[in-house]
Amino acid sequence: MSIASGQISSILEKHFKKNFLIYFLVFISLIIGVVFGTVVVGRLEPAQSEDVLGYLEEFFKGYDLKKLDTKEVVARERVMGNLQVLGITWLLGFSIIGTPLIIMILFVRGFIIGFTVGFLIKELVAKGIFIAILSVLPHNLLFLPALGLLAIGAFSFAYTFVKSKKSRYRPVIYHNILGYTGLGVVMLILGVGAGLIEAYITPVFMSIIAKYLI
Repeated sequence: MSIASGQISSILEKHFKKNFLIYFLVFISLIIGVVFGTVVVGRLEPAQSEDVLGYLEEFFKGYDLKKLDTKEVVARERVMGNLQVLGITWLLGFSIIGTPLIIMILFVRGFIIGFTVGFLIKELVAKGIFIAILSVLPHNLLFLPALGLLAIGAFSFAYTFVKSKKSRYRPVIYHNILGYTGLGVVMLILGVGAGLIEAYITPVFMSIIAKYLI
């Protein structure tokens, strides 16, 4: 068992060192998005802040756990939204030209999270922290790793794909395609899980928020 775990650790370490720049690019794209999101919150006019806060209050109060049909609609929308983002990210990995769009996807996702969390904390302070943890964190615990890992895989595959076109060992690319497709399938499954969490678990937390915090 210890030998096997040592081999796995060695493989992961080599993989991380080999793809360090890709990991850094993915991480920094998300972080820059988060930072920009929080900066935009700080630049909101008082009237704009009041409008957003009023919308959030109505949004939280509007949650009704008894409306199963609504939850099913939300689940379908969230799952499809996640699958679209992950699917597009996966497809962009087949072209070096498409990789800048992956950076944009990461940036936008980070921006949304940064703006949402930053606004909640700015306007509601301690309550905002609880709201952010209970409403933003749960589904993103699955979706963000899925998006990040798929983006890393896409960058790595794009580089390998282009490199293989100049190589005599083109059969290797088919092995890479299989591995990249497998990664995409696993990340899509995580995306489905994140959508279901957002539709069926997050509303439970939101109902608590609406009852005790709003």
